[in-house]
Amino acid sequence: MISIRIVLHDLNQASAQSRSPGGKLLSIDQPQASGNHDRATTWKELIPDGIDSGQLQFQELKEEIDYCLKKCTAGSRSPERDRLIFQLYIFEGLDIPTISRFPGINLTEKRVANLISELKEKIRHCLQSRGIRP
Repeated sequence: MISIRIVLHDLNQASAQSRSPGGKLLSIDQPQASGNHDRATTWKELIPDGIDSGQLQFQELKEEIDYCLKKCTAGSRSPERDRLIFQLYIFEGLDIPTISRFPGINLTEKRVANLISELKEKIRHCLQSRGIRP
């Protein structure tokens, strides 16, 4: 969770300008052009009520991690199992002994720990190649 929060913070600072059209910083309070010619829309109106920017950033980061996870496990003998192990550890917060006892995992605690470490490193490189500093 600490590394996720660090990535979220860095992502917020690093990608603020890269997502705006034309490389200009945009305010969420200032009207933006919309498909509706009757009036301009502010970015605040486009963000659903009840979702704060932290939740949006976390969801975006999770999607990036999921993309990299799929890419990194594509050549594996058991890509679904490897993705499940990583997701249980990172997103669900389960410990390695618990994960190794899951039905269908069939790996020792040592192998689960090594797999998680390998995937973390590969995902870190993938995120960096996508412009996200973990």
